[in-house]
Amino acid sequence: MDASIFQPLIEAPAERDYVPKSFGDLARTLPKVSLPELVAAGAVLVGAGHAMPCHPEATVQQVGNSCGRLNLHLLERARTRDDLNHLASPVIGGGVAVGRFQQLFLLARHGAFAQPADWARFTWRLLAEQGQLITKNDKVLETPDENLAELTMQANTFVRDQLPTLKALGIV
Repeated sequence: MDASIFQPLIEAPAERDYVPKSFGDLARTLPKVSLPELVAAGAVLVGAGHAMPCHPEATVQQVGNSCGRLNLHLLERARTRDDLNHLASPVIGGGVAVGRFQQLFLLARHGAFAQPADWARFTWRLLAEQGQLITKNDKVLETPDENLAELTMQANTFVRDQLPTLKALGIV
């Protein structure tokens, strides 16, 4: 794999908050890479699961509300279940892996909670009501403070690492 092609192609999606880019967009951003090289490299990245083809904007608009309703239903189920770990993206027309805690953070965000620390408290309250504790590094976190600290750390990591992608994929 030629780093002069793949490195800029891997970095390009982060521009403009991960908004999907067409091959035309990428060709303008990366003028030294030919369109055939972009297409070949794109195929490799899609095959490896590092990129995904996107629907046209009209399709995204057409299915966006349905995906939003489905996702809200799945987020509500995450209150008591951890067996559904994907949410629907109208942008790619498929599921995206999102763990239970992250789903609960999104549910809190959908409600009246604006900050990651609030999402962590919301999630901890649900878990505590169900008698559930978090396990970290094969150790059960016994105290409410330990559990809340871990959830707060996870919520902050989620905001930084996953939320921008979920926004770009139309999940949020």
